[in-house]
Amino acid sequence: MSNLNISAAMTAAVEPVLAASSVTEFTVDITINSTDDATYSYTPLWIDSITISQDFADTFADRLTLEYTAAPDDYIQMFNNSKGLMVALRIVYVNSQTQQRVFTPPPIARMYKAMLMDPQDLLKKYTTGSLMPSASMPLVEQHLSTRIPVKLALIEAAAYTLRQQQFHCIYQQATIASVIAHIIQSFSITQLYLVPPDNTMTWTHIIIPPAQNISEIFDYIHTTYGIYMKGIEWYYTNGILYLYPGYENNPSIKYTADIYNVPEGNYAGLLSYHQLNTASNNIGIVSTTKVNTTDISRPAAENTASNYSFVRASSIIDNFTTTTATGTFIKNNNALTVGTPVNRTMSDHASNPRYTEATDNIFLESSKLAKMNAVLIECGWNNAIPFALYPGHNVKYHYDQDGTFTYQQGMLERVVYHFDRKRKNAVGNVYAGTAQINLRANSDVTSAVQTLSI
Repeated sequence: MSNLNISAAMTAAVEPVLAASSVTEFTVDITINSTDDATYSYTPLWIDSITISQDFADTFADRLTLEYTAAPDDYIQMFNNSKGLMVALRIVYVNSQTQQRVFTPPPIARMYKAMLMDPQDLLKKYTTGSLMPSASMPLVEQHLSTRIPVKLALIEAAAYTLRQQQFHCIYQQATIASVIAHIIQSFSITQLYLVPPDNTMTWTHIIIPPAQNISEIFDYIHTTYGIYMKGIEWYYTNGILYLYPGYENNPSIKYTADIYNVPEGNYAGLLSYHQLNTASNNIGIVSTTKVNTTDISRPAAENTASNYSFVRASSIIDNFTTTTATGTFIKNNNALTVGTPVNRTMSDHASNPRYTEATDNIFLESSKLAKMNAVLIECGWNNAIPFALYPGHNVKYHYDQDGTFTYQQGMLERVVYHFDRKRKNAVGNVYAGTAQINLRANSDVTSAVQTLSI
């Protein structure tokens, strides 16, 4: 294995990952049914490609895209049942050397609600005889060769159901944690991964207005009352709802990943670029692709704000000021400033303070700063495996800086997997592919947001 322009420490870190020879290929089996017609069932000969988009920062559930071709009569039946399409997906890994199925990692089986994309009513475009055999048109070569492109968009069936539910409630003497627990129960979510809220105060009333669904209710709570000091993200996948601070560059989630960036051209042609350790909830990934990085913290400090100052809304009417012999002043505990401990403006002696409207929601003001205090990193993963990374995944991004092996601490924001059919063997159609990974990392030694009285 070549290791051009790589430090000895980086080489020592990545070679055990590469030597693991982890499985990277798998078979895919899907069965399509309809909730509207119990007699309808269809299994494609094969799937040409699968794309799995897990955008933890901007959506709340997985989005899959399947692409394949179907015979005209199969497409027409699917079109006629398109309202209630369900897809059962099963993935089983394959040993690349023996070409046999293996069960470590375990198989993946999930149920999805499916939507037929760009649907075509073929019978309005063509005669039946030109598409398939009929009483007036016997089987001809054209019938066998005609294939219709199919694209299915999938969303986890349980996530689709969640999106249709709405909720409202008025709580008395409640904490944010207790409100979240009740909401989860009301939505019939049985598994929750929750980072404990930073907002621990007991509220006299917490009001959730009508018609709030799972895709907006937590954002409403954070905007109105505050949940975390560093933003709010929620994501539902494989039956689990993850709720965590979305701008935390040093997350406390149990899942960890070590991504090693090596220059392009190194370790080319290997079957595996990762090592999965389920016992420690860790995955090591060697990224040999082009990397894009953007430090958004300095432009944000200059153009948006380096800190925010505001007064407590609840104190404006009573006890807002104090009068002494020298004058009248705002009480210290009624005026607050939130800022980052490291000045990110272009000059250490410069600052860009902004005054916001009166509020008691320090969590929201702090989140505005935390959002922009990061380096955004995009890298690739060759021969990736699906669903290996999790919402809020704790990531260490390792790299060589002027020959010194170092890392930045960060959090996964999104991952997009793409897999293509490679071949067919005795166990079925075999797939492999890549992943594009986006994460946010510390812009400094620390990206903590601190609160200061003024």
